[in-house]
Amino acid sequence: LGRVLAEMGAIAEPGDVFYFNPYELERFLFDVTSAWATGVPVRGTQEWKDRIARRKDIIAVLRQWNPVPCLGEPPEVVTDPIAIMFWGVTTERVREWLAGEAGTGARTLTGAAAAPGVAEGRARVVRDESELPTVEIGEILVCPITAPSWGPTLAKVKAVVTDIGGMMCHAAIVCREYGIPAVVGTAYATTTIRTGQLVRVDGDRGIVEIVSES
Repeated sequence: LGRVLAEMGAIAEPGDVFYFNPYELERFLFDVTSAWATGVPVRGTQEWKDRIARRKDIIAVLRQWNPVPCLGEPPEVVTDPIAIMFWGVTTERVREWLAGEAGTGARTLTGAAAAPGVAEGRARVVRDESELPTVEIGEILVCPITAPSWGPTLAKVKAVVTDIGGMMCHAAIVCREYGIPAVVGTAYATTTIRTGQLVRVDGDRGIVEIVSES
């Protein structure tokens, strides 16, 4: 669809179609098909292109922002089983996140001991799926969170460390299946660890240590 719309000149690039919300996309396609059927130019082409350009600018800014793990006033006790098991949001973890006990300059991170074992290797920080091709065999994958499409990459690494996640998150389950250590829900892994650093992942205790810079 995106390719066809781009060839028609309705959008600049095929991927621009993903900058519409469902309601806008319906209106946009009505404009395009009506124009095609009547042989007239697409109405509002510049308006749509301006809207897409604005949203691209917003996304570019958001990609530079590292959000804090928690916002607002947390409850005294976290009891939601989904939050605990899937996202690693426990009472203790929220207190640690809000206290800022780890961050830039820290040498040790703690999280949920999601998959047993200990592994040491070079870190590869990956913030989204577009960076997955950079991961090499035997590295330690450090990322915000994983998804099913990351499965082939998880088979290449020695261990996994995530910012977000609990005992039943995707990374935890897959790492247990693959037999590699995992520490999830560290909150600060991607902002603390840098690609190339030597790190040790203790999936038995839920501890990640930066051993050396090179």
